[in-house]
Amino acid sequence: NAVRKGLRQIQDNPGGIILDFKRNPVNLDGVKRAIDDRLRRGFPSSVDFIIVSKDNVAAVFRYKK
Repeated sequence: NAVRKGLRQIQDNPGGIILDFKRNPVNLDGVKRAIDDRLRRGFPSSVDFIIVSKDNVAAVFRYKK
């Protein structure tokens, strides 16, 4: 749901989405699958994702069409 809302926000102004999991443990494989599922339905020409977990950057993904 957060990915869908974030993609809608950057539709007119391309950029990236930060997913903040500071209070919860993050399963990077699960997050990547959720992002992949959402992006299969369409996304801007390119979008970056930054995954934050416990005050550290856990991962950065870049998707290009």
